[in-house]
Amino acid sequence: MIRDLVTLAARLPDGTLPPPGYYLFSEKDSVRVEVHLHRDGRLSVRAHTGTDAPHLPLPENGRTSGNNARLIADRAKVVRPGPHALHADYRAQLQRALDGPHLQDPEVRRAVTDLLAAAQDGRLDAALTPVNPGERDWVSFTTTLGGVRQHLVTHPDVQRAWMTLLGEDLSATTPGGAVRHGECASCGQWTALAKRSAVKIALNPAELAPLTSRNQSAFLSGETDPDRASIALCLPCTDTATRTLNWLLRTAPHHQYLHVAHRGGQGDTGSSRTLRAVSWLTGAQGAADLPDLLAFITGPDDQQGGAPPVALPPSAADLQRLWDIPGRRAAPDAVSSLGAQDFHLLLLSPIKGHIIVRSHHTLTLDALVDALRAYQDRVAQPVLGEPGPPRLASQRDMVDAALRQRTGARVSREDPHAGLIRAGLLRHAYLGSPPPQGLLLPALHAFHAALRDPDRGLRARLHLHALACALTLYRSDMDTAATTAGRLLAVIERLQQDSQRRQYGRASDHTVATRTITAAAARPSHVLGQLIPLATRAYLPRARHHQGRFAELSDALLTLGLPERLTPHQQAEFSLGYYAELHALNARRSPTSPAPTEPATQEESA
Repeated sequence: MIRDLVTLAARLPDGTLPPPGYYLFSEKDSVRVEVHLHRDGRLSVRAHTGTDAPHLPLPENGRTSGNNARLIADRAKVVRPGPHALHADYRAQLQRALDGPHLQDPEVRRAVTDLLAAAQDGRLDAALTPVNPGERDWVSFTTTLGGVRQHLVTHPDVQRAWMTLLGEDLSATTPGGAVRHGECASCGQWTALAKRSAVKIALNPAELAPLTSRNQSAFLSGETDPDRASIALCLPCTDTATRTLNWLLRTAPHHQYLHVAHRGGQGDTGSSRTLRAVSWLTGAQGAADLPDLLAFITGPDDQQGGAPPVALPPSAADLQRLWDIPGRRAAPDAVSSLGAQDFHLLLLSPIKGHIIVRSHHTLTLDALVDALRAYQDRVAQPVLGEPGPPRLASQRDMVDAALRQRTGARVSREDPHAGLIRAGLLRHAYLGSPPPQGLLLPALHAFHAALRDPDRGLRARLHLHALACALTLYRSDMDTAATTAGRLLAVIERLQQDSQRRQYGRASDHTVATRTITAAAARPSHVLGQLIPLATRAYLPRARHHQGRFAELSDALLTLGLPERLTPHQQAEFSLGYYAELHALNARRSPTSPAPTEPATQEESA
């Protein structure tokens, strides 16, 4: 994964990522105080209180307790003297940069020398006193370079000096204190190993709040203790991978909250049950339709909030443009095509100031598209009462429908298994791995409960459609005895309703299917063994339609054998058979056929 992130960074346009060792904080952490270093040694201070504050990438060291200050730009509590030792570390960092070889520009060296002198003799603190910045306000320093006022932290000499200081501070060491060398698992060079990453990880794209270590032993590499050993990495690879991951987590087409855990009614993006998906192409940028394809499979970002719109999901015809991504297949004489580029899928969760990498998968874009097309062909189901081709519910709708009651609430977010089920669904669609077993039983129970609900509005039918799509993940063959038994139950239900319309002028919403669907799916021989004689004796004589279909399915079931008991997977096939037959019966029903109006005879009423 680290190597793949480093490879992606090399392909990004210049300026996409912050400089090495730098981090782009949120706008609320913009530079609030600018101190200009004049050639004659004077200091002029400017405070920013509004949107005019410079929003710059700033030096970062992943500070935990015991670390040194940043170089030049830092928080006010570090730049100004205080009761702690941070200001002494700040002056020491300036001296180390001056002692090193990187400050080649004479104007930059002069400015850093003047800054160190002002920090030592108290002039810097005196200049900041009238402004009185808060302890966490960022203070940056500018000087005139080539006639232009420039922040020192943006100069290449300062950036190179900062990476050198980080390399000295963050190197893994032996028990004797010597720098530990080894082969970097990413670049393969024999070099000094980094103890941890210098740059933090931003998990919340809305706030850009960095996730930082809460102890000094985090992000270790090059360890010899088997209980603490981790991958051996050099600082440049660690830093590059971290900055690239931050960019992916902040760029909308590349990241998505699959599940957000809730605590006390509020979303908790720092919970280990929160799950985020990150995806990218190793090769050329420009697969403009790729984000649409991914969002279609998974559903909208779980962080968006609000109830999903009541609208029909897309059909296979609507999605044809996604499978035909421009540039995915190149001309025969082309060196490579977009489809040959590697597609990466990364699942992350935060926990206690760290990041859990749940899984990392790599496959070609062509393989991904083929897998998603097969997934679509398998899972797509018709929506009851809607003509046209089958439609595919998003994975978010499947999980929401299975794990919540239809009470108007969006989803039961506190379900501890929702995130794991979403991850399993994603791997099933993208990689062809088995579907998550934790979804089967909740989807079955919710499907049967939805059938017992007399509401057949569009929202209710979309809810039922999402559950049917979820159940298709577990079916084996639509011609099994379980499927035929489910189809027969739907026909018996329709015969009952036809008989009631002829006898009473209307049909009841409480049918034999709504009363027995759960029992019939579990023990079809017991339930259908009673319903088939009942339909033959009570419904067929009065029904006007479906007698032929009833006879056809009854004969087929006699040939296949009426199952005694069904496993949960077979119950899913039974339920899907019922759903498919119900849709077929609705499609065959003529909307112009009048309802029976003749009065029932005394014998029929009896």
